[in-house]
Amino acid sequence: PAAHAYDAFTHTLAVVAGLDRVLWLLEPQEEDRAADLAAGWLLHSLGPYRAPLAEYLSHSLSFGRTRRQLLYLATLVHDVGKSRTYARDAEGVIRFLGHEAVSAAMAVEIARRLALSLAETAELERLVADHMRPGWVEKKDGSTRRALYRYYRSTQAAGIGIGLLSLADLLGKHVPPVPEAAWSRRVATVHALFETWFEKRDQQVDPALLLNGDAVMELLGLPAGPAVGRLLEDLREAQAAGDVRTVAEAEALLRRQLQAMEDGTRGDSTGGPPPTR
Repeated sequence: PAAHAYDAFTHTLAVVAGLDRVLWLLEPQEEDRAADLAAGWLLHSLGPYRAPLAEYLSHSLSFGRTRRQLLYLATLVHDVGKSRTYARDAEGVIRFLGHEAVSAAMAVEIARRLALSLAETAELERLVADHMRPGWVEKKDGSTRRALYRYYRSTQAAGIGIGLLSLADLLGKHVPPVPEAAWSRRVATVHALFETWFEKRDQQVDPALLLNGDAVMELLGLPAGPAVGRLLEDLREAQAAGDVRTVAEAEALLRRQLQAMEDGTRGDSTGGPPPTR
């Protein structure tokens, strides 16, 4: 497409090279590797996370193979589904609608052929399926606490690798240098992702619920079942977003959400549509 400088294959190679550069810049070392503005921007924003990133990337999911290795594989196959989703519309615009889902399914088959473990296969699938999600967060919601909570609800720990892949993906979209405005926005988004996971996970990713399932059933007179689970998820999201901070606020939210469920108008605690997974 016109927004890309390269065809899909050349783009893939450029993204792998981009990931190599990003990870090299973020290695835990003392020397200054900022040879240009893009590198300086990256180091200024993400440099404080070098140590936790190194620990994250060195973590082994199976048989001594690391997340770093799996991330390279995900980068290599992140757009493999473009060959199956290529289409040109009436105006001649090239599109790859749904390529991320097709790429993820193909990545699972690749993982099976390589005899990767179930844990590796699941994380590879998530890395590929959600590789565009940081861009969606950036464009649709901004880095709000609710958007960041929903991001990690979908991606879990793979969300860190997805952030790194999204940086490489943007580098591989343009003939260097990458446009400053686009790069600064993406780096800021990934900074918010890293800050949320590495510094605020207990508050904004997996907060301790103010009410447990038994308390919810007693409060609302509900039997055990899916409705209780949905209400607990509403509460967890509201706490992560900072909208609910006390037990009284939690009880008020749950009463509103139950009424909305009974009326068929249930949304999130801000009145929006139900959360999607």
